[in-house]
Amino acid sequence: MSRLLGDHARIYVGATGVKCHYCTGKWFTCIPEHRSFFVAPQTGAATDEGGLHRALCAAIEVVKPTARSADVVISNQLARYCLVPWRDDLRNHEEELAYAKDCMVEIYGEAAREWIVRVNTDRPGANQLACALDPELLATFNAVEDKTKFKFRSIQPSLVDAFNHSRAKITRKSVWLALAEGSQLCLAYMNNRRWQWLRTVRVDAQWRQSIRKLIAAECCLAGIDGLDAPALIIGPKPEIAHVA
Repeated sequence: MSRLLGDHARIYVGATGVKCHYCTGKWFTCIPEHRSFFVAPQTGAATDEGGLHRALCAAIEVVKPTARSADVVISNQLARYCLVPWRDDLRNHEEELAYAKDCMVEIYGEAAREWIVRVNTDRPGANQLACALDPELLATFNAVEDKTKFKFRSIQPSLVDAFNHSRAKITRKSVWLALAEGSQLCLAYMNNRRWQWLRTVRVDAQWRQSIRKLIAAECCLAGIDGLDAPALIIGPKPEIAHVA
């Protein structure tokens, strides 16, 4: 794989550290282990402002000689999601964000009022996917950019990143999306390419063997007829694992 100046990197920010991959051209490349590395903060938790700042700076020092920019993917463990019901009476983007934040507060409590909320806009009339991040987390990325003069081309939560890379694979009328990170499994149900249900559950290492039972439980909880829909296991890297 070429390492000419102009290549870019993908930086995965998790609860325990930062992992980087090089990318070349327009294709994401599965690279040898010596070009994929993990940086844990020497002091402080990776989710603390200081620990994350040091881990990101250390990672950038490695990729900066051969990469001009990086796409940042933030672990679902550091993000919060909700589905925002469509409303015709919202007049502008500011009102949409305020409504999405109200939905976050209803689910996660008053602490959500301090979060930075963004909406992944879908078709009119459909539920909208909203995601939220701690403002201190985003402030850390800005501080690292200022210090290192290195450009973060995009910053996205893992579910949004995996979904955007998997859109072309979603060809069924109804499908469950499953994204696992550590002991957390994000399950989302889509019907006619529209978000219908989204929830994160705790699982063990054998969750793939029990995916149909997990889906059955979500169908019962949500009151939706999605028991026979296939499960598309995605990310956190931008490739499809398999359909269950």
